Amino acid sequence: MKHNEKRKQILMTAMKLFSVKSYHQTSMKEIADTCEMSKGSLYIYFKSKEELLLQIFKYYFQLVDEQMIFIDQDDHLSLKEKLTKTVEVQLKLAIEYHEFYRMQMQEIIGLKSDVIKEYIRTKNVEQTEWLKNYFIGIYGSEIEPYALDCLLLLTGMISAFINLITIEKLSVDLAYLPRFLIKKFDFLVEGILKEKGKPIINDLWPIHNKELFEEKQHPLVIIKEIKESIKKISLDKNKLKEALQSLEILEHELMEMEPRPAMIKGMLRNLAEVNELEAAREKLSQALNIDSSY
Repeated sequence: MKHNEKRKQILMTAMKLFSVKSYHQTSMKEIADTCEMSKGSLYIYFKSKEELLLQIFKYYFQLVDEQMIFIDQDDHLSLKEKLTKTVEVQLKLAIEYHEFYRMQMQEIIGLKSDVIKEYIRTKNVEQTEWLKNYFIGIYGSEIEPYALDCLLLLTGMISAFINLITIEKLSVDLAYLPRFLIKKFDFLVEGILKEKGKPIINDLWPIHNKELFEEKQHPLVIIKEIKESIKKISLDKNKLKEALQSLEILEHELMEMEPRPAMIKGMLRNLAEVNELEAAREKLSQALNIDSSY
C-alpha cells in the first residue's frame, strides 16, 4: 500500500474509533492494531495522537474547501445556486463522513490543544466570511448587520437534518433537501429584513474576527486569479506555457492529501521567472506560508 493510501487508512480508522470511543479513550496502540500495523510503524506516519487528530481535521476541511472553491468558480451558477450547492456539499460530506461529524461534536468542546483549536477557529472564520459574502450578494447590503444571525439559523437547520439522517436514520431526498432549506431560509431573511430589529450576535460572537480573515484567500483561489490574469500579459509563448504548467502542477499538488513542500517551492521558483507575476507570487507564497525570498 502506497504511503498516502496508508496514511488515509489510518486517518479513517482513527476517525471511526474517536467517534465511537472518544479521542481521549482511544490509544495509539488500538489504532495501530485496527490498522494491522505495529505501534512503531504508526508513529512513522504520525508523531503523536494530537497530530493525528489535527490531520483528521485538515483532511476533512480540505475536502470542504476544494468543493466550495469549485462551486464558487462556476460562472454558470447564480449566487443563490452557489449557496444552495454549498449547503448540498455540507450535507453530503457530513453524511458521508458521519464519523468525523460525530467526533467533531464530541471532541471540540474538551480539546486542550491550542494548535487544533486555532486551526478549527481559522477554518470556521473562513467559512463564515465565505457564506456572509454570499448572503450580501444575494439579499443585499442591508443583510450585513444580520449576517451572523442568518448564518446561525441556516447552519442550525443543516445540523438538525444531519443529526436526523445520521443518528435517527431518517430517509431524506438529498437532491431536494438543499433547495428546501434555502427556500425556508429566504422566508427567514425576508422576516429579518422586514422587522429590522437589533442583531443578536453581530458584535458578540468571538469567532467573527475580521483581522484573522483580512486579505487572506485560499491558495487555490489565488491560483485561479493568476491563471486568468496571466493570459492578459504579453509573454513569450514558451514562457506562458511553462507558467501555466507550473500553476496546474501547484493546483494538483494542493489537492493532494499531503502536499509536498519541495514540489510547491519548485513551482513557485518557476513562477519567479515571470517578473510581471511577482506581486501575485508573493501573495500566493504568503497564503501558503512559504518564504518567497528563498
